[in-house]
Amino acid sequence: EKEKDTLEEKFKELRRKRDREAIRLWQRDVRQNRAAVAKLEMTHAGAPVRAMSVQDSTRPHDSPVFLRGEAENKGPIVPRRFLEVLSGPTRPAWTTGSGRLELAASIANTNNPLTPRVIVNRIWQHHFGEGFVPTPDDLGTQSEPPSHPELLDYLASRFMNEGWSIKKMHRLIMLSSTYQQSTVNNPRYSQIDPANRLLWRANIRRLEIEPLRDSILAIGGSLDEAMYGRPLDLTKQPYSNRRTIYGFIDRSDVPDMLLNFDFAMPDATMGKRYETTVPQQALFLMNNPLVIEQAKNLVGNPRFRSIGDRVERIQYLYERIYQRPARSDEISLGLGFLGSDPSTEKVKASAGSKPAQTGPRAKIKEQMAKRRGGKGPPPEFKVQEPLNAWEEYAHALLQANETFYIN
Repeated sequence: EKEKDTLEEKFKELRRKRDREAIRLWQRDVRQNRAAVAKLEMTHAGAPVRAMSVQDSTRPHDSPVFLRGEAENKGPIVPRRFLEVLSGPTRPAWTTGSGRLELAASIANTNNPLTPRVIVNRIWQHHFGEGFVPTPDDLGTQSEPPSHPELLDYLASRFMNEGWSIKKMHRLIMLSSTYQQSTVNNPRYSQIDPANRLLWRANIRRLEIEPLRDSILAIGGSLDEAMYGRPLDLTKQPYSNRRTIYGFIDRSDVPDMLLNFDFAMPDATMGKRYETTVPQQALFLMNNPLVIEQAKNLVGNPRFRSIGDRVERIQYLYERIYQRPARSDEISLGLGFLGSDPSTEKVKASAGSKPAQTGPRAKIKEQMAKRRGGKGPPPEFKVQEPLNAWEEYAHALLQANETFYIN
């Protein structure tokens, strides 16, 4: 703020001297000052919490039609009112304020059945992976007809009668027998309805990046469940354990981690995310330090370390990661993966005191220590310790499809 005041005083002096080059440099300094202030307000813990808002003009007015979409080619003045296609030609004009409040009231109105249908369709899509109409941004003559038109109308009517409560609609859907079905296949039904549009079973769905990252942190016992707060950069080490919803999003530079898992583009309206399968998704689960750290946390958990039997340890990992007991064939695979006699001492050492380091990583540290006069590697250089047998096994379980698919 002091620098801002100084710049304003400097401008008065430059304007008197009419020094164009100095004024150009002054404008650069002003831009830098504004950027610094914006960054401070966004990241500093003491800055006030802000939110985007819309404020009506003190002198609202009607606007002309732009003929052929050209701002210079103005047509007749059009009064502020609701869409004719939804309300008919005899709709009244709005004269109070800009018309935003009246527009909102007209959209969320019991006489406008389109709005509750759209909302209910999106809620249904959230729970089943597909809405009654598969195109949530287009419910109309150009879209596919609803798979269950009577049910869509019933839920839309009930939604309005219950005060437009999204929470009540979630509860109604999740307590239904349709939502509580299993994903078990039925060969006869699959021949009749292979796409499962009639919902004779539950759909197997992949987790989006936000619940996927949160689930991995929760499995490792590291998820920070604190509510509210400022956005954080989730891609910088040391990685934050906060829920993914608190990640900072730069519209012009979305992190690769989010893009690789089909994150919705923040500069466009998307009623439904794309769903792709690319190698980067598997590489994230294989190599990302955040995932590896949760595998270590699982094995370093006191509950896990207190279990002496290998089979019971495998059961613990399955129940923790997949929320189900391991089958006999999975236990056999686990025992084969771990070898005939995995070192339990190694597991305890990884969670407590560090054993003497050998191998290529130790040599790298030794070489860097010599270059820095025996001080070791710089703080930003972090050599990952090799995983022991149990940590590798937990990491392998975290990479399976069952971890990030809802079944």
